[in-house]
Amino acid sequence: MANAEKSSPSVRRVTTSALESAIERGDVDFIYQMFATTARDLAQTGQGKELIKLSKYAGDQSIDGKALQKAFSLMGYLVELDYSTAQALALELEIEKEKTNIKDFIAKMIAFARAFINFANGDLANANKEITYALTSPVLTTDLGGVDKPGLVRMRALIEHLYSDLPALRQSLTQIENLVDEFGGTNIAHHQIAIKALNYYEEGNYIKASEFAKMGVASAEANGYVGLSAPLECKYIVARTLFEFAKLDQALIELDELKKDAKDNKSVLFYVLAETFAIRILTAQSKVAEALERLNNLHLEVDPIAKQNDLAWLIDVTELFIRFILGDVARAQILIERSPDLPYVRQVKLALAGNAGMKTSTKDEVLNLPESTFKEQIYKYLYLAEFKAEGGTGPKDWMKKALEIGEITGCREMFIRQSNHHINLIMEVTKDQPSMYLEELVRDCVKRLNQRSQADKASSENLTSREIEVLKHLGTGKSIEAIGKTLHISKNTMKTHLRNIYRKLEVAGRSEAVVKGKKLLLV
Repeated sequence: MANAEKSSPSVRRVTTSALESAIERGDVDFIYQMFATTARDLAQTGQGKELIKLSKYAGDQSIDGKALQKAFSLMGYLVELDYSTAQALALELEIEKEKTNIKDFIAKMIAFARAFINFANGDLANANKEITYALTSPVLTTDLGGVDKPGLVRMRALIEHLYSDLPALRQSLTQIENLVDEFGGTNIAHHQIAIKALNYYEEGNYIKASEFAKMGVASAEANGYVGLSAPLECKYIVARTLFEFAKLDQALIELDELKKDAKDNKSVLFYVLAETFAIRILTAQSKVAEALERLNNLHLEVDPIAKQNDLAWLIDVTELFIRFILGDVARAQILIERSPDLPYVRQVKLALAGNAGMKTSTKDEVLNLPESTFKEQIYKYLYLAEFKAEGGTGPKDWMKKALEIGEITGCREMFIRQSNHHINLIMEVTKDQPSMYLEELVRDCVKRLNQRSQADKASSENLTSREIEVLKHLGTGKSIEAIGKTLHISKNTMKTHLRNIYRKLEVAGRSEAVVKGKKLLLV
């Protein structure tokens, strides 16, 4: 697979036709020469059945040749998204490869297939292991080609994005650029575009990220790239940048489309990514009840899978976003403990420490925070805007610096979800130096403040911590008297709690309260 010819859509049709003609006339040498190029074109355009049909021409009847035939058949089933058959063939090849003279190449192809399968199922850790093996294991006979490696680098880049690992993402971008230099960019450009979009997003340059993500979607559509080559991460970044632009309703529409695409492409990972981000947007819109209900439904849909892979923490971090906004400190602490050390998780941990009266960062410590990216700069300047003026530089000055970066990058949502203190500063800066960006931002801030106000009025009917405690015990099956004794609550007080719980949850009794509580993730 190392010496792939580069092809455009027009060439693709010619090469496939030429290969079929060669098969009809029995021109074996020409068949071998054309097979690798045609196989890759079929793979990129989702024609797995054709690839399976042609796989018998991947090698002769020797042990090595038969192993190659099976390996390309494996790729065909992978392209068809028939992961169970692909897994079975990979297991067979794992054993049979030891009898061949090309076991290193076969092992790379097995790793290639398993990487895609694990990735689609949300098993990021094992996907990363297979990607690393396929890309870095020693080459003794033949290596993967210039069309195969970029797909692996692209998968790894999405994983790095999910962990907010910008240094690693930049390395992936360098690697893809080296592959373009080595093999040419015709069949690699769409991978490079996707990785650039991910890099720009992590840097906080949302305008650039949006441009490249849209370019990636358009490139895939123009070339007919589907299945394994579908631009799902580009569509995901389009939705995420719409969120950063504070176009929340449009982002939700894009995420609904992504969920459909994820199902069509049998990607549990992208389905979960689309739904968890939609849940975060609903929370930002103060539609917390709907967000919690969808989170609960998502748990029911993917929980058996999530327990075995990385989908669990993706869902946990989404719930953390909700619990932090609700002020549910106890639940938030549990979620923090079992989540990866992501920047957002660290920020929530720091905020909860400050709310609890624990020591937080001093101004000098904040001044020493990194600001090598736009995202880091905005975060740092917003943090500095919380401190009193010193040395001629006050909160409004820091807010002005943050807003200057926001205008360059298209960042809006990060400002809108800040505290009233920050929003008042935004209004002051806008009065001094009005611009279209700032005036629109102020309108969005006022709109969000109104949403918060309405949500706060509704939250006055939320269950108290004591009522939630009683609700949790209702699901145990114990009698009301037994629950009261366990919680050291008198009979009359228990009756009061129960009346309040039933009224606030709008239910008729105990069993309905438990069902509604589970639906809202209260128990």
